[in-house]
Amino acid sequence: MNVFLLLKLKLVALSYIFLWIFILDKFTEAASSLSKCGTVYITISAYYTNCIILNWVENCGPNDVKPHKVYLTKDDIRSKTGYDYLESATCSEHPGGSFRTKTKFFEWDYWNETKSVNLGFWITSVTSDEKVIDSRPFRLYPTWMYDNREKLKSIQIGDLLIPGTHNSGCYNARGLYSNYIYNQEYDIRRQLEAGIRYFDFRIGYYNDEIFYINHDFMWVEPIKGMYYQIMKFLSVSPGEIIVIDYHRFPKPDTWSDDLHRKFLKFTLNILGSKVFIPELNNSNYKIKGPTMEEIWNSGKNILLTYNNEIREEFKQLFSQPVAQAWADTLVIFSLKEYLRKTLTSRFREFRTFVALMAILTPKPLDVVLSRNNLRTLSDYVNPEITKWIRDEWRDRVNIVATDYFFGNNLIEVAIDINTT
Repeated sequence: MNVFLLLKLKLVALSYIFLWIFILDKFTEAASSLSKCGTVYITISAYYTNCIILNWVENCGPNDVKPHKVYLTKDDIRSKTGYDYLESATCSEHPGGSFRTKTKFFEWDYWNETKSVNLGFWITSVTSDEKVIDSRPFRLYPTWMYDNREKLKSIQIGDLLIPGTHNSGCYNARGLYSNYIYNQEYDIRRQLEAGIRYFDFRIGYYNDEIFYINHDFMWVEPIKGMYYQIMKFLSVSPGEIIVIDYHRFPKPDTWSDDLHRKFLKFTLNILGSKVFIPELNNSNYKIKGPTMEEIWNSGKNILLTYNNEIREEFKQLFSQPVAQAWADTLVIFSLKEYLRKTLTSRFREFRTFVALMAILTPKPLDVVLSRNNLRTLSDYVNPEITKWIRDEWRDRVNIVATDYFFGNNLIEVAIDINTT
């Protein structure tokens, strides 16, 4: 072979190699913005009710500046020479990257456009000589979609990472078995203000002719008030897009078509002015649904999905229900494997919406023996969910629904992934 031709081929090969190194380097850089050594975030314990947990990333390489301490403060300390802190933790004493404080966080006054989104606490990581590595507030994200509209507008809704809640309407814990019935700490409006954009509703209907949120066979409270919370939120955050999934109808045991129609007419009577009407024949939708820009241009905010064939009678409903991936397990490893297999199967390709139900599920015997309640299980799994999505599955996930959602950092992770 001609020497000059061989040299040319080698140069071309080297060019491709350097190009791929550059691409991979940029991908790694983009994929790790919240995975950088020393990055910090606040979560809230469900089991140790409302205790603040300080978290820091421990994915540290040999050349990284590792965090020595993390501080919980009432404000931003980066511009201060001296500061008071509420609590602190020495990182080397807490392998795993988290420290549960004694400081408690409760709820906040409903947000409106004139109020601050910070919730009164900051977390900061520092080096051994007190130089700041990362610092950020514990905050709400009431307008995160519209704030990032230029980056989100071309994304189809089925390709967006959407933070959600499981059994979204099961809040306000009370009663003997409340820790097995209630999955959330905060009402629907506060979930929206925090940044949650997917709601999993299970509906019951009783002799009083009122539609309730149910957790299996247990009624919780009427759904009507939750609808008004949604509408009130949209009046102050008109650019946010919400997915509501009516996935189960546990009471009565069998719903007639007429009862489904009655419920949907009741729902549309309250939410209808904000409900997006999917153009089912629009070839641009393909399988992943409309783009964010198409939804914004419609002037509507609420996307309704319904797990019953009666949906075919209502133009306001998507043609497919949400596919919920539910492992029904108490074991974290089994949950991860089940969710991973869902993501790597072709199933994901043929659905507009796929929701990873990232939860651990107690068994009937656990309720009898008063063990493995929902708060305990949430504290086990929530920290791991943050890491799975942030570090491993960031480019493959659509909806992630969790219990006691402030126990993970998925809202901030979703914003980061959707905008990079």
